[in-house]
Amino acid sequence: MWHLRAWRISVPARIISLADAFRASTYRTFAVSPITVLIAEDFAPFREFVCRELQRRPGFQLVTVSDGWTAVQKAEELRPALVLLDIALPELDGLAAARHIRSRCPDSRIVFLTQDSSADVVHEALALGARGYIDKTRARHLLPTVEAILDNPSIDSESPGEHADAHRHHHVQFSRDDSALIDGIERFIGTALIAGRPAILLATRPHWQVLIDRLGRRGVNVDRAIEHGTLTYLDAEEIVSHILTNGVEQCAPLLHRAIESAARLTTNSTQRVAVFGECVSLLYASGRVDTAIELERAGNEMLRTLPTEIMCAYPLLPVERGTEFKNICAQHTAVAIC
Repeated sequence: MWHLRAWRISVPARIISLADAFRASTYRTFAVSPITVLIAEDFAPFREFVCRELQRRPGFQLVTVSDGWTAVQKAEELRPALVLLDIALPELDGLAAARHIRSRCPDSRIVFLTQDSSADVVHEALALGARGYIDKTRARHLLPTVEAILDNPSIDSESPGEHADAHRHHHVQFSRDDSALIDGIERFIGTALIAGRPAILLATRPHWQVLIDRLGRRGVNVDRAIEHGTLTYLDAEEIVSHILTNGVEQCAPLLHRAIESAARLTTNSTQRVAVFGECVSLLYASGRVDTAIELERAGNEMLRTLPTEIMCAYPLLPVERGTEFKNICAQHTAVAIC
């Protein structure tokens, strides 16, 4: 699902043409000095492609390496704003490199750009604190994703709430098809239930029917979980109909109460209710983008007051819809494109 911050003026690292200056003026945020981006990719042609894509935006200082250990060393030396990591790196794989970078350079934002788009790997990468995960076959979305992550602070940095001491996780998955979507939901909800945490699933009935079988194969007794209240299913289409009739403000308390009820089943203060929401995808598909963003913001308010983590989903947006894409990403702590 989905205040003002200081505006900074760009001083490009090179003399630019009038056309370049006009293009630069369309971006929302620029640093006074170049933004350092560390790129760790061992396949030279793809590394060059990544550099070309990022050079479309003025103001980036690009540093490239070809193995995981060098990525860790360069990150510690340069303290880059952004680190782009492949997973299948020599010397030290990308996930291990990310752990080292997170501990040594906590302010550097990490984005994985890799061929492995399995739900388990995506989940592990985001659990490490990565701000983005992009399947290499979707690399056309690289620049808008990087811009969205750099131009918008994580909601973790906004005003604290009752649960500000815990990591607030609200990630969005843009899926190429239903198969990738179902994989992501199964991993997110299944992991919570197997760990003994309650979960709430707001999905369409066809997806719910598929997930019953998929969760069962993962080892979840769905009937028992529903009976005990650890798994709650809500029909996303009914929720959307209610939202369109009564507005997000009137519907948010219903979701709030559902999360409160599920939270009573947690066994300690660190457990969080896993909430998956497909409502925003349905709103987007019906052309109600503003309503989807409003619902995302309501979800972020719940993150401040309730022990929960949220995953929501959208279809993979065309690159041409860059503004919509960035507005959606701005409401999330992490972005996955699978």
